[in-house]
Amino acid sequence: MSNQILTKNFKMKSKLNFFGVCALTCALVLSLFSCTKDLQDQIDKLTTDVAALQSAINSGKLVKSVNPVAGGYDIVFSDNSTIRINHGTNGTPGTPGTPGAAGFTPIIGIDADGYWTVVASQGATPVRIKNASGNEVKASMSDNLTLVDNYLAVNGTKTTIYIPNIAYNAVTRTLMIWAKNEDGTSTMYNVPLADEIVLTTDIVGLVSPIGHTKVLLQYGAVPKSTDVNAPSAAALTFAGVSYGQSLGSDAVLPVIVNPSAAAIAGYTFEIIKADGTPYAFQGTIEPGFDITKKFSQYTAPAAGGSNALYSIKLNPSLAQITAHLGTSASKETNELAVRATKAGREIVSGYQYSIKVKKADEQVTTPLFAEYYLPTGTSVDAMNLLSSVPFTTIPSADWNITFVDYDVQPLQSASNFYKVGVSYSTTLATSEDVKPYITINPANSIITTAVGHHSVANLNGRVANFRLKTFDYTGKYVDQPIKVNYFTDLTATIPDAAAISHTIQADNASTTTVNEEIVTINLDPMFTALDAAGKTALWRAHAADMLLSTKVGTVTYSGNDPVPATSLYALGIEYRFLTLTGAATTSPADIRKIEFRFNPAKTVPGTYNLKFTFKDGRIGVSIPENQADPFGTFTFNVPITFANPSALPSNVTALLTHTAGLWTGNNLSVFGNNTSVAGQTVNGIRYSLTGAYSQQMVTEFGWGRVQFIPSVTTDRTVVGLDGLTGLVTAGQDYLVQRRTSPASAAYNTLYTPKDVIVRYYWFGNTKNYVDLETITVTAKSQIVEGKLVNLLNKDTNADGIMDAHDPLTVTHGVAGTKSFADYFKFTDYFNNNLTVFGVPHTSVAAVELVLDAQYDNLLIINPVTKTVESKVSPLAPITGDIVVPVKVRVKDVFGLWFEGTVNVTVKKP
Repeated sequence: MSNQILTKNFKMKSKLNFFGVCALTCALVLSLFSCTKDLQDQIDKLTTDVAALQSAINSGKLVKSVNPVAGGYDIVFSDNSTIRINHGTNGTPGTPGTPGAAGFTPIIGIDADGYWTVVASQGATPVRIKNASGNEVKASMSDNLTLVDNYLAVNGTKTTIYIPNIAYNAVTRTLMIWAKNEDGTSTMYNVPLADEIVLTTDIVGLVSPIGHTKVLLQYGAVPKSTDVNAPSAAALTFAGVSYGQSLGSDAVLPVIVNPSAAAIAGYTFEIIKADGTPYAFQGTIEPGFDITKKFSQYTAPAAGGSNALYSIKLNPSLAQITAHLGTSASKETNELAVRATKAGREIVSGYQYSIKVKKADEQVTTPLFAEYYLPTGTSVDAMNLLSSVPFTTIPSADWNITFVDYDVQPLQSASNFYKVGVSYSTTLATSEDVKPYITINPANSIITTAVGHHSVANLNGRVANFRLKTFDYTGKYVDQPIKVNYFTDLTATIPDAAAISHTIQADNASTTTVNEEIVTINLDPMFTALDAAGKTALWRAHAADMLLSTKVGTVTYSGNDPVPATSLYALGIEYRFLTLTGAATTSPADIRKIEFRFNPAKTVPGTYNLKFTFKDGRIGVSIPENQADPFGTFTFNVPITFANPSALPSNVTALLTHTAGLWTGNNLSVFGNNTSVAGQTVNGIRYSLTGAYSQQMVTEFGWGRVQFIPSVTTDRTVVGLDGLTGLVTAGQDYLVQRRTSPASAAYNTLYTPKDVIVRYYWFGNTKNYVDLETITVTAKSQIVEGKLVNLLNKDTNADGIMDAHDPLTVTHGVAGTKSFADYFKFTDYFNNNLTVFGVPHTSVAAVELVLDAQYDNLLIINPVTKTVESKVSPLAPITGDIVVPVKVRVKDVFGLWFEGTVNVTVKKP
């Protein structure tokens, strides 16, 4: 009896006490399991794996006996260890306490930022779970969930969630549980399970896949013979039905079964109302959402089974539907749920479903056109020639006028009807010559025409008259004519032309019989393919507006007109169509070849895929514009690859030889154009960079081939004035130029090195170039780089050779002036005498003679006359000759100063 009581208590505790612990584990395992199969695979390591752990049952301690003793019980385990439980003497019943709060199972989740959370009590806010270090734990699909000392660990880091070790024996339905003691040790307990205990293959939850799911259940029925809309006898014969007959019903209610590995076998699924009673209609559950039923409730079938998606299919009878609707035309029931039951277990989804029951809609079968134009060799569903919404049909006499945007009309489908069928008209004849090339089936709406030479010959330009019959789920019957005008389109599988590989070159005048810029291809492959399709004669008769085009980046270049910027002419590709004898032609009937001329002055290396296109001349003439879309035309490609010559001209290397004495490595200094003694002025100061090259590239190439450009330029365009760098590149000159805004802005380009690319343009084409070298050019002031010349020495670089004379000397205290010009001169970088001690050259903005204050008692300098004399009063005595330095400052037109020194000797009397 004691063992029975203990077993009963353990069963009860296993459901109440132990499963209070396991609830957290199951809530974590199963809630995550239902979220994703990948995460569930990881959590499985923390849950009971029945198959893998059956062998572990014999390693635990079992309760052997329970013996009453004074004041309690002795519990004897299988290893003969004993635990005494004392309960003492019954005391006086106390005052009943306040009822405690209902128990609560913690809820594990993931917040919007991707962190694990737990709700620990009813109504509490989710709190992020922290690991042993106090850090919040991020959840991700790649988290490696493991156990560390029986604590849940994420990526190896322990959290605060303790997970007992649990093993299950499927034969004895016993759990082995290793629980943690207060001292940190663990004790193993064996707990027999009742039959109703949930296993990992049992259903834990049912969920609507889209929150509140609204299900539409439509049904069809033939009107009764007494109804005003009763179909005719011919309609009933066509559909094979009778008055009042059900035409079927259809609805699918989706449900997610958690976990995805749960087995639904043995469960009974019901749709229930809010009060728990069954809904009017029930169905069978099947894996997946493979919806192929009528009414097209779902347009995108979904897989099922492995991803826990199931569907309950509802197909109530007309009697059931009539009983449910009563006198209502339609009825919607809200707050429905799905309930699954098995062996006393019951799982209920949320009340997240609504089912609306209504009769199928009457279908609209408006013809898109009064008559149709279709290509031969195609298959068309006649239902797609109808619109599912009403609009005014265009009269056949006005077929070339568009009143309706037919491209956006919703088309009909045979799936919207109980039965459809197509047949030849019995009132409007179709030629017997045509019928062998047309296939129709009275049981469906598909019309197929044959492919091949005979189809082209017998169907092109011919008419077929059909009758299209439809019977929808409301019993509405329509029998309407379908007139089809058949034309063979100009599509064909045309191979691309043989690839053209062309070396960019100019025509060689010495080869009088050949133009090296011209390449010709023949169109034999195109005509061979057209012959195979039986369309050569059609193409020659109806092709129009032949065109070649290509796309470079986002720009399409087409045609041969030299004026538009988007013509192939702009790419250096010129073409014309030729006859078999080589005469130019624009007629498709005569074309046999394409002649290309590749202009070297415009062609750029690269690969271009030219597309040959044309128009069908029947569009807008024999075939309406608004039905032209099915009539395609063929295209083919002409691949062309351009390449520059394999080597530069032989004299390019010689042209790059630097002029001796001007360079330091690849560094070049320039001072302005020295074509006259005018020198640098406030106007543009230019220096011909070609003068720095010994072979004079200007003479050699005429500047159609070589230019100097700023190295910052990366595109293939010739850059003009660069206002930021002061560099002019529309030629061979380096320019120092004043900024124009403001007009008084200082020059900021002198003495600023600029990298310049020496670029060679193939055939003078500014878009086809190769960079020869990069040089560094620095513009300098001719004055700042000038020098003071002492005329005491003979200056062979001056305008003439002057006689030597004594240094500039004045006698202390003796009156008399001497001119600096008699003793010194200032020359610019080019050795031009700028007469700064007389009337300065126009390239000189200012001249200053500066005497240090310590010599004020010795000399007097006249800045206007540029003369010097000894001071006579008051006179300071000197003990010997004194050499006095006088600073000479010369300013150029750019505001830059030269500074030098000349000496004046003050002689003691």
